[in-house]
Amino acid sequence: MAAHYLNLLITYGTKILAAVVILIAGRIFARLVNRIIKEGFIRSKVDVTIGKFLRRGAKYVIYAFAIITALSTLGLNIQPIIAGLGIAGFVIGFAVKGTLSNFAAGMLLLFYRPFRVGDEISAAKVRGTVKEINIIATILATQEGDMITVPNSKVWGAPIIKYSTKSSS
Repeated sequence: MAAHYLNLLITYGTKILAAVVILIAGRIFARLVNRIIKEGFIRSKVDVTIGKFLRRGAKYVIYAFAIITALSTLGLNIQPIIAGLGIAGFVIGFAVKGTLSNFAAGMLLLFYRPFRVGDEISAAKVRGTVKEINIIATILATQEGDMITVPNSKVWGAPIIKYSTKSSS
């Protein structure tokens, strides 16, 4: 009887230990990739917002892969989980298509840089000084002191007039 329990302990104990090791390795790998991306963006002097987004995305992808691998190591059938993730991704994609268009426009604004923080611009029928450009929206301060948040898809999809540039001292 004790031999039976010892066999079970050895069989399931090694599977559980392997799963824990996979999860720990996934966390370490995610931190390493995070550091590599961060240093790469610091050296290339590309916008910090893009780097943060990529680091966060890479972290979640690595975590998901580690969790699925650990579950598979435990002997669970992961095919329904992967199918469910695919369907969930499809549904979420439809649900956030407006946000995704703002995100895509934000990436284009950050890469092409038609204006920078401090510039006075007119875009999407709004005129003001650029206070912030993030992944989803551009924030402008009007001459009246109002702060206006304009979705990036509206900014990118309309003519952009740049009136002045902040001084480059």
